[in-house]
Amino acid sequence: MNDKKTGIIIIGIAVVVLFIVVSYDNALTRIVETSCSHGTSCLMYDVINVQKQISIALVILLIGAGVFIALSSDIKRFFVKTVKVRLSQDEKKIHDFIKKEKGSAYQSDIVKATGLSKVKVTRLLDKMEGKKIVERRRRGMTNIVFLK
Repeated sequence: MNDKKTGIIIIGIAVVVLFIVVSYDNALTRIVETSCSHGTSCLMYDVINVQKQISIALVILLIGAGVFIALSSDIKRFFVKTVKVRLSQDEKKIHDFIKKEKGSAYQSDIVKATGLSKVKVTRLLDKMEGKKIVERRRRGMTNIVFLK
């Protein structure tokens, strides 16, 4: 389940809890009003107020957590896209070649174009995949490398 759905579910649960808290508070207030003979100076009114404040604070906390979780994927996506990744010279060669090839190239063509060994290109592509710069897809006996 993705973050947005989880956040919305938590917000929904918080709304249900808020409804239950308000209903319980109203019922408890009616009971105290009918059973307490001291009027508003009765200690039960203080207990009701404390209970109401704690309950509303918990509901606000739940809603805040839900909103944060729902938006966290968007926040992550924003920061990941705006952070500049530093590339080594060889990684830059590979990146520039793939970019020149309109965003995708065979791994074997990268080896030929850059003059790097197959092993070196494989290791560099592993690093670049880890940095989420490229993606490799298997095609027969070779890979096609795509820029992300």
